[in-house]
Amino acid sequence: MLKISSNFRLDDAETVLLHLAKAPEHDRYIELPASYDNQSSGVSAAIAQCIMTWAHRFGGQGFLITKSRQKSSNDVAMDYTGKLPGIVAACLAKEVRGPDQVLSLTKAFNEALDYRFTSMNKKDFQNTQKGKSVLLMAADEKSSAKLDLLYAANINDYEIRNDPFIDDAEFEVLVKKILSSMLTPTRVAKITGDNISSIASVARELFANTYFHARTNADGTSVRKPIRGIYFSFQKIEQGNVYWITGEDRPLQRYIEYQKSRFGDNTTFLEVSVFDNGPGLAARVMGRELNEDDGIDDEYKSVSQCFKRGFTTRKIDTAGQGLHELIAILKTQAGYFRLRSGRLSLFKQFKTRAPWAQSLSEQDLELLDTDTQSSRPTKLPFARGTLFTVLLPLNERM
Repeated sequence: MLKISSNFRLDDAETVLLHLAKAPEHDRYIELPASYDNQSSGVSAAIAQCIMTWAHRFGGQGFLITKSRQKSSNDVAMDYTGKLPGIVAACLAKEVRGPDQVLSLTKAFNEALDYRFTSMNKKDFQNTQKGKSVLLMAADEKSSAKLDLLYAANINDYEIRNDPFIDDAEFEVLVKKILSSMLTPTRVAKITGDNISSIASVARELFANTYFHARTNADGTSVRKPIRGIYFSFQKIEQGNVYWITGEDRPLQRYIEYQKSRFGDNTTFLEVSVFDNGPGLAARVMGRELNEDDGIDDEYKSVSQCFKRGFTTRKIDTAGQGLHELIAILKTQAGYFRLRSGRLSLFKQFKTRAPWAQSLSEQDLELLDTDTQSSRPTKLPFARGTLFTVLLPLNERM
């Protein structure tokens, strides 16, 4: 059985993914804790990607095992779906069972899922997740999980923008409501409109990417139980806990340490993680699923192409701007992002803010490997889907 630890760190994800690559066909159980000691930047989303890889590995026939013994089925289901890993696992598992691996909790979990998804669509953001986090997630096979609040009411808007989502101004209003549900009014008031606009643009562009590229496999067939989501989390970096947050992820460690050197123990970030269980960026570019014969350099080149202005796999002239714009936003906001897709883990960081520029340099667009910290990629265990974790510092506005 695959067991996820309550003190999971970012670097533990690669150990889990390697385990999944070698797991025997009959070992279809995954055990999750009800809560996590480490809820810092990118951890919950990294666990979620491990779960998506687990579900893909076993064709959606896996079993989620819970650890809670003293609570009712309904309380257990609410605890688990109040955390990103739990809600993802509940959506993708064939069945949810208790610690004895026999008692079925699937009915209680389905009711809890409906509650979480209804909260999302009603904009009752405090009840989408526990703690200072908000989740917006679409699970296309569940009628309550269509995430209608992100879609434009007027079909003509689709024809104007070539996507079905609410426009930038509406997305900014939505982001402000999300921030207000996580933070005190005083803290929200200190976040400028420019910062909210950047957060909204990042979330909108990356989620739109999942809509067009993650609901079908590279060969055009439908993804089994497709899920796509945006996870917002407020992160405060306190003294002495940088390594606990980052583990062996050296680029993230250095980025956070640099920001702490500027802002001290009050260093704060907003995490925006966007995830899906589609085929991954390289597979989409190649037009087929990845296999072991594919060179890691070719995979890196395919993913890097996605960030060039105008590059797209869609047959629409106005497409191909989103990931390029993501880099431009991060440059103006001194942001950081980590991308985990296929066999690659890449990052980009900008330690200080820069003026908005219509054009980006080759250096701006160069994605670096998290291990080598260069454009020489490391071949990692396969991860299903695509996960972007973006960190935007809030201190310069506080």
